[in-house]
Order: sequence, then structure tokens, then C-alpha cells
Amino acid sequence: MAEITLIGSGFPVPAKNRFGSSMVVQVGKDQIMFDCGPGTTYKMVQAGISPLDVNHLVFTHHHFDHDADYGCFTMTRWNMGNNSAPPLEVLGPDLTTTITDLLFKEDGGVFSYDFKARINHPMSTHSYVT
Repeated sequence: MAEITLIGSGFPVPAKNRFGSSMVVQVGKDQIMFDCGPGTTYKMVQAGISPLDVNHLVFTHHHFDHDADYGCFTMTRWNMGNNSAPPLEVLGPDLTTTITDLLFKEDGGVFSYDFKARINHPMSTHSYVT
């Protein structure tokens, strides 16, 4: 049986208790996240779901309230996995590949500097809680 966790709902204008579209559907061992709107990563952790446990991300369409947290979510998974997070299958309509390349392309992607800094400086992957 599938279990659905609503992470965010609403529309592009933030409300006190609703903003950013996202849900996680668990089917067996698969956790499938639909959309990744603003604040998704933070809200999913609050809901008790680790970003590392999500193995599929499906975009319904590319409006900012459905994909604004894509970079944060993906970088968080990568950091939590000490630079080797489990594979994430990303599916979506036209522009999904373009957006992914713009964010994560090795040379010139928005986060390419972050990847390089963390890989070349291993201590940056360690976190300390006091």
C-alpha cells in the first residue's frame, strides 16, 4: 500500500501555513517525491523524511512553486551522503534536463563551485553539533 506525505501545498503566494508544492509517496522501498517547491527540503525533514531516502523526483511542471528547492534538495542529499548520495532518478517535462544542467553541470553550473570546494576540501563535508 502507498503512503502519501504532503510536504507543501498552496499556490505561488506564501501563506502562514502553506507554500510550495511537494509530496512524497512511499511505495514499498521506493520514496517518490513529486515537485520540489520552496522550502521542501526543510519541511520534509520536519515531517521525518530524510532527503537520502528519496530515490525518485518527478516534476509535474516547471513553475517556481514546484521546483525552486531543487538545488537545495539535491545539494543537501549530496552533503548528507558525504559526497556519494544514493542515486536519484529525476523525471519531468521539457526543460527538466536544461534546468538540471544549469544547476549541476560540472563546468559552469550554478553549484559547480560548491561541488569542487567540497571535493577538494574534505573537512567541508564534516559537521559538528555542539
